[in-house]
Amino acid sequence: MSEIVTLQQLAEEFRIDRSTVRKFVRGHGFEPVLVRSRAWGNQCALGFTEDEANRIREMRRARGFELRSPESVCKPKFLYLVQPIPEYAPQRLAIGLALDIDQRLSEIRHNSPNAVLLVSWSCPLQWQKAAFACLIAGLTPLGGECYACKDIGSLLVQGHRFFERPRSDAA
Repeated sequence: MSEIVTLQQLAEEFRIDRSTVRKFVRGHGFEPVLVRSRAWGNQCALGFTEDEANRIREMRRARGFELRSPESVCKPKFLYLVQPIPEYAPQRLAIGLALDIDQRLSEIRHNSPNAVLLVSWSCPLQWQKAAFACLIAGLTPLGGECYACKDIGSLLVQGHRFFERPRSDAA
């Protein structure tokens, strides 16, 4: 008998919610079967044969959903500050995280061709919430990743100070 891959295993592999995987596979004609899962204390779980799981993986890849390895999920991201439309709203900033700064700037420039990258910092996973909290304190949210900032110079200084701190995760 071929190896069974549970819906939960696929969800963990794709790094998405189990219900999202279930909708995807059902929407593409796959019907999971009930199996007993040792990982769940021998309770029933939805599963697929290894061949079906491979076809599901290939379907996701063909539709542009890359399988993310655990290494890519744990990679430090970059926190960036971009002026999307510096000529009309110089105090408007886009603040966000990206694995690839050049690619993200290219995406922003799709809608805002004159966008300017002010700064980017390497931001480990453990620092992301604190870094955002530090930078957006006192800014006015405009929607999405956009904020209004009265003093960009002091925000940059504040960010540089935050990221100059010694890191406890440094080996």
